[in-house]
Amino acid sequence: MNGSNQKRTDFINNALHEFRGILALEFYFTNKEYPYIPYYYDPNDDCLHADDVSVPFHYKEEEITNAVIDKSLYELQMKLMTLFQERGITLYEYD
Repeated sequence: MNGSNQKRTDFINNALHEFRGILALEFYFTNKEYPYIPYYYDPNDDCLHADDVSVPFHYKEEEITNAVIDKSLYELQMKLMTLFQERGITLYEYD
């Protein structure tokens, strides 16, 4: 990974941590079998990933706001929940 990719990766990971506060980079569910599912940013394809789903995160650093992060994580979580639904598992969110 070149220096600019590492800088972008660090920036995005820091933004994700800031947005989530003390929570780890995980989606939390009330399901006993799947209480949490981690997600991560991959600089190789510039996407957010969780399990077998991903969403593009092709934003310039100056465009990355809490609203952008919220929208992207919501989209990723919905894809994840749909994937598990296709597997016959309903993931229940915390209220």
